[in-house]
Amino acid sequence: MPTAPKASYEEPPLGRRDALFVGVAGAALSALVGAAVMLQPVDVAQAYLGGGPYGRQVTRGQDLSGQDFSNLDLTGQDFKTSILRQTTFKNSKLAGASFFDADLAGADFSNTDLRGADFSLCRATQVNFTGAIFEGATVTGNTQFKGSNVTDTDFTDVGLRTDQRKLLCKIASGTNPVTGVDTRESLLCGD
Repeated sequence: MPTAPKASYEEPPLGRRDALFVGVAGAALSALVGAAVMLQPVDVAQAYLGGGPYGRQVTRGQDLSGQDFSNLDLTGQDFKTSILRQTTFKNSKLAGASFFDADLAGADFSNTDLRGADFSLCRATQVNFTGAIFEGATVTGNTQFKGSNVTDTDFTDVGLRTDQRKLLCKIASGTNPVTGVDTRESLLCGD
């Protein structure tokens, strides 16, 4: 008995329009998946691990308002242009950290090590700096300290604008418990 010839089926070649549709659909899917990944919120528990531009968790340019970064070593952390309103940094090491152009309104930096940190152009109003060590920190531009608490704070070798120095001298008191430096003396208040 003769066998029937097998039917063969071949995909017809894609036309230009079909190829364009497949390409656009693939690109759209890739963009959608990429956007979903980028829109994930910052995991604050991991945020302090880096912040640099080369593969570490980003804290630069983020809204981290109300977060608690207490008792952490955040040496060199990059918080540039971040919103850090009501954020707590109590007892943390922030030496060399950058708060350039950050909004720190109402933040708590009590008993923090801020040696060599950059506070240029930041809004530091109503901030608790009690017992902080600012030694050698950079404070340039329009940085504002209005309403901040600087009791027991060490400002040794910090260049401040004359208006901000006068403002801080009006409220400065105490001696830093770690460095033993008088707050008014570190601000060069005079008597």
